[in-house]
Amino acid sequence: MIVLGVDPGFERIGFGVVSRDGSRLRPIEHGLICTPRIALADRLAMLHEQLGELIDRVGPDELAIERLLFSVNKKTAMDVAKAVGCILLCGAQRGYLWNEYTPPEIKQAVVGNGAADKRQV
Repeated sequence: MIVLGVDPGFERIGFGVVSRDGSRLRPIEHGLICTPRIALADRLAMLHEQLGELIDRVGPDELAIERLLFSVNKKTAMDVAKAVGCILLCGAQRGYLWNEYTPPEIKQAVVGNGAADKRQV
């Protein structure tokens, strides 16, 4: 099984592709989709196009996205939420349903510790 995971953002959208065989995970590809500081609509179109190309190239069996948790910067939250909508649309147009996971759920699954720092993950 191949899983594409997306860490949503606005300027930088992280992604990782892993192959899962039972409980074993094997990394296939990872990277960033970066958008320049241009008009919002153009950034979202660019994100949609690049993510669509990634999904088409990798052909994952499942898609996962990190659930947004914002409490301080509401403006950033709104911009990232717009990108999340674009990401979900991109998958839906290709017939995929997304699974959403909180950061502690992802950390627990990957390293066995829901409070792990980035270096551990």
